[in-house]
Amino acid sequence: MVNSMEMSNSLLSLYSLLVVAISGVLMIYICFEKDEMEMEIFKTSMKNSLATMLMIIVGYYLYSSINGIKNISITSIGNGIIIFAALIFIYTMIGKKGYDIAFKIRSSKQITIISVIFALVSILCVISLFMKTSYFSNPNGYIRYDEMILYLNFFMASLSIGFIPQGQFKTYDEYEANAKSIDKLFNIYWILYLIVWVGLIGFAVVYPRISL
Repeated sequence: MVNSMEMSNSLLSLYSLLVVAISGVLMIYICFEKDEMEMEIFKTSMKNSLATMLMIIVGYYLYSSINGIKNISITSIGNGIIIFAALIFIYTMIGKKGYDIAFKIRSSKQITIISVIFALVSILCVISLFMKTSYFSNPNGYIRYDEMILYLNFFMASLSIGFIPQGQFKTYDEYEANAKSIDKLFNIYWILYLIVWVGLIGFAVVYPRISL
């Protein structure tokens, strides 16, 4: 028993050394002086890595909530650091090869379709929550399955805002017209965003009382 405990501690110590070493290399890369092209690649890789890492964290958090996992182990934190460093390395290598990983919404029609899908999913999830549909019940976790879908849908709707392209324009008038259109679209998004947040807060307050 003592030997297995010592072996476990030794492996954890080596793992901690690995995490610190990777963190040090990553810090050197971040602080290292870069030329204009390398800086552009670095900014793109950092943005893509942060977005990917955030999706992984949200996915892991919802997975833990669904399965009733309370505690986060020290290895989970270390794995997060390693994954983040690996993402930066991968996206940087892709950028240096001349490739650009980017997802963009190409037209206003696509924006409308995506918005309608997000709205329908949210409405159906809210109805299911208030009706307490047994199909989506989850006795093993902290949240129901329809609740998880609602949160994930809200997160993806927030993420989709970044996929709206800025566009290229030949004249200043075209730029002004597009800017007004984008501003109007963002205002609508922010209003809906605020309404959903207020609704979720109200739901978090009211739902436990209804459940009693």
